Amino acid sequence: MTQIENGRTVFTEDGQRFEGDFIVAGIGAFPRTELAKASGLSVRKGVLASAQLHTEDLDVFVAGDAVEFPDSNLGDLYRAEHHLHAKATAEHAGAGWRVKSPSFANLRCSFPMWATCP
Repeated sequence: MTQIENGRTVFTEDGQRFEGDFIVAGIGAFPRTELAKASGLSVRKGVLASAQLHTEDLDVFVAGDAVEFPDSNLGDLYRAEHHLHAKATAEHAGAGWRVKSPSFANLRCSFPMWATCP
């Protein structure tokens, strides 16, 4: 997509033109892990963390879209791109920084953005 006209017409790089009643843009997100990698932290799909959301360096906590941590429900590592997940992991990591915190209980978040998490 190179241009949008009147909120209803999309132009592509190869010159095609698509018209519709409205435009929906689906945008993928990838965590910015360069600093973590440069600092020697382990990175897979995100920055690897414990269930308490600290990295292998116990002085470094990670939260939001960048954190990948063990999910006891899945039995595997988990990373999410959702605003409620980002908020919950940030609160948990912040609390864990102050005192020893329990494992993060993952939220079951889903899109659309107005969906709620239990």
